[in-house]
Amino acid sequence: MGLAQDVVQEHKTWKKCLDYIYGQARRQATGNRAAVRDDVVYEWAEDYYHKDDKAEEEKKAKEAAERKKKQEKRTKKKKSEPKKAEVPKPVEEPKAKKNSKDMDGQIDMFSMMGM
Repeated sequence: MGLAQDVVQEHKTWKKCLDYIYGQARRQATGNRAAVRDDVVYEWAEDYYHKDDKAEEEKKAKEAAERKKKQEKRTKKKKSEPKKAEVPKPVEEPKAKKNSKDMDGQIDMFSMMGM
């Protein structure tokens, strides 16, 4: 098969190709840095499209569908369980802090503004 035929496969996407290339670059990276020549990146892209991974992709899709189904079951189960009556907690108003330098009879401009 030629590259053009490999590129148009339904299970192949640009995002998956980029993820494959990034993964290859990470393997060659030292620390957080990687320098890869453009011809090597092109070869990696060709490798991705030539790789026969249809069965692997179908398996991943099946597993993802099963996980989603299990998650939906859990969500339904939680919704069907009777909820406990929640009693709202009384809101406590914060007490105003008095500065030791405050003088009796002195007006506090912040308390006048409601802060």
